[in-house]
Amino acid sequence: FGQHSGCARGSGCHYCHLEHGQDDTPKVSKRPCKARRIKTRNFIDKLCTDLAVDPEGFHVKEEMLPPSVKDNPRIKKKVFRSVAQHAEKMGLQWSTILPGRC
Repeated sequence: FGQHSGCARGSGCHYCHLEHGQDDTPKVSKRPCKARRIKTRNFIDKLCTDLAVDPEGFHVKEEMLPPSVKDNPRIKKKVFRSVAQHAEKMGLQWSTILPGRC
């Protein structure tokens, strides 16, 4: 770290990182950017509001999900889980609201 010659322990060191440019694989971020997190949170809030307004007529369908949610299984799971938790707090059976989810 900070040495031009590199670490004496080489690539086996658990503290240092390899020189930039040695690994051509792109960095994969595990956490979406703040704007995407806010957008997803707003979408979840909208779904929960729609659920509170019309609990009997509310159903989440695949077509109503934005591409950023539909194409990311982790985010999709979070959205469904959040809506299900909100439905349970309201005393609703969430399996009727989220078809195909157990």
